[in-house]
Amino acid sequence: MRLFVGVRPPEAALARVAAAVEAVRDLPTAPSWTDPRTWHLTLAFLGEVHEAHLPRLTAALAEAAAADAAPTIWLAGSGTFPGRGPPAVLWVGVDGDLDGLEGLARAVRRACRSARAPAEGKGFSPHLTVGRWRRPGIRAGADLLDLPPGPPFAVAEIELIRSYLGSNARHESVARIALGR
Repeated sequence: MRLFVGVRPPEAALARVAAAVEAVRDLPTAPSWTDPRTWHLTLAFLGEVHEAHLPRLTAALAEAAAADAAPTIWLAGSGTFPGRGPPAVLWVGVDGDLDGLEGLARAVRRACRSARAPAEGKGFSPHLTVGRWRRPGIRAGADLLDLPPGPPFAVAEIELIRSYLGSNARHESVARIALGR
């Protein structure tokens, strides 16, 4: 199963993003919009993990989460990936206690390694993917969304999430793990 560890922002924060997306949804240069039910901040992408590893992985994540305090962050701004050339991904940014969030991501990655389910990739770039351009052509960039800093929220839990790809792409929660003791 394809898994990742993420943070789901609260509904109030996501509603602000949804309103900003709605304002530009039908522009000719807009990307294909991702499903708001899948919006999250990825702490670690694990890829394919055998179901037999889930108990060990969940336990390792719980141990890592117990040692971490809840960083306070908020959604703000937008940008695109890659940094050069035509954009492929439109994202909403994150601000606030980024050091705390980065530390949480490192702890999650260590926990995944210890459970023999290492995270893919090396860096952590906190963002919420809201759109993707699938075809070449005229594309708007980071200026497409105007999202002022939103209400702060404490990251109270991490979530182990199964990702289903294809025409019925969706996410399914495997485990929710509270931060702190």
